[in-house]
Amino acid sequence: VQHDPRDWLPSNESLSFKVEVTFGPVRGLDVGRVTLSALRVPGADGPAVEAGADSRKLIGTIDTLAKGGYLGHEVVHCYAVRWYVGSQPRIEVQERLRGSRSSSRDLSVGQLEGGWQLEYRKDRHCKGCKDKSHYVDGMMPWSKPSHCKDCERLEHRVWRDFKYMDVPEDAIDIVSSLYFARGFLLSDQDETTLALINQDELWSVRLRRGGTRTIKTPAGTFDCMRVLIGPELAAGDGLGEEAAERFEALFGLHGDLGVWVDRKGGFPVIIEGEAPFGPFSVAVKASLVSRRGE
Repeated sequence: VQHDPRDWLPSNESLSFKVEVTFGPVRGLDVGRVTLSALRVPGADGPAVEAGADSRKLIGTIDTLAKGGYLGHEVVHCYAVRWYVGSQPRIEVQERLRGSRSSSRDLSVGQLEGGWQLEYRKDRHCKGCKDKSHYVDGMMPWSKPSHCKDCERLEHRVWRDFKYMDVPEDAIDIVSSLYFARGFLLSDQDETTLALINQDELWSVRLRRGGTRTIKTPAGTFDCMRVLIGPELAAGDGLGEEAAERFEALFGLHGDLGVWVDRKGGFPVIIEGEAPFGPFSVAVKASLVSRRGE
């Protein structure tokens, strides 16, 4: 059964979060801001039509923007989701990372030749290309110019070939899953699972209800319930016991996530987990600063 974003996507909402990290004796270091914006396209509430031009009718959009940095690393991370009526495709995602590191990823989920597939591509540094403008002088006077190594200049990055992978028809992307979790909380279910696309991997993610408590943030005081998100790698490279540790979610979080959600409005108030930094992990918490819309 396909997930229909009209069941859980807000009609027009923008959430702003303050992101803090904790590592060693440093606690609550403010490292940036994240904005989540969701829109259900006006006129998209009618029945889905598969044929003709209507198969590309836009249902809804989700846009995330993360800006910040810590320990000398600067990040601007954009993630844009587009949901369509029909299946060709049903979901399109563009992800762009800029700052201390640069990368681009595109993916779509749709029906091809009777089956559901993920189409995925990413860029990489143009190592070994013959463009002389990408060459740098050697360190020694007698060294010959050679191609730069793994620089972050955008003009030195090239797209890799598309990858394809069979996926369930109800598979969704990582950012959409956060909004799906809101719908889960407003239902009467204690636990559910969903198929989740994360880059070029397929994950089985279990959502479970957790405890309740009152949470105070700069956006106000909220009566919240915790939603626990536990990933298990279902298809892709590196299957194994430690695979879930490299599950990469919002804000660079890896592994299991906890989301405190307002019990009345269904929107996230706190998102928390861990993110890798070199050989270490840092605790990351995103706290709601402001909310507008419905």
